[in-house]
Amino acid sequence: MDAYNVAYSTLTGDKNIANRNYTTARTQSQQDNVEAKAGINENVRNQYTGIQRLLGSRGAGNSSAAQILAPYAAGKTGNIQRGQVQKAYGRNMGALDTNWADTEAQYTNSFGQLDADKQNNLRSNEGTYN
Repeated sequence: MDAYNVAYSTLTGDKNIANRNYTTARTQSQQDNVEAKAGINENVRNQYTGIQRLLGSRGAGNSSAAQILAPYAAGKTGNIQRGQVQKAYGRNMGALDTNWADTEAQYTNSFGQLDADKQNNLRSNEGTYN
């Protein structure tokens, strides 16, 4: 029983560490996603402002290019970048969730094997004892 308790504690401790690492990585990925999108938004604003200034310096500040095409171009670039960030985020989260599911399956299998070993040892000891 002492060996079982030590093995069970080790197994549970390893799962808790894996859970902590999973939670930390998941939280960091979510924060990185938010930060990346905020950076893209800032870049889009800067591009839009830059295009507006460039067109204004050339005398086209009130043109259709400044009013329609400048925001469209900056927004399109931002949308492409946001799509790339979201795709990477989705892949990262999927990989984290897959790894966590594997960890839980391994824990369940290891615990089942540990319990089976305990039962076998108990039966063997009872037989010897009897």
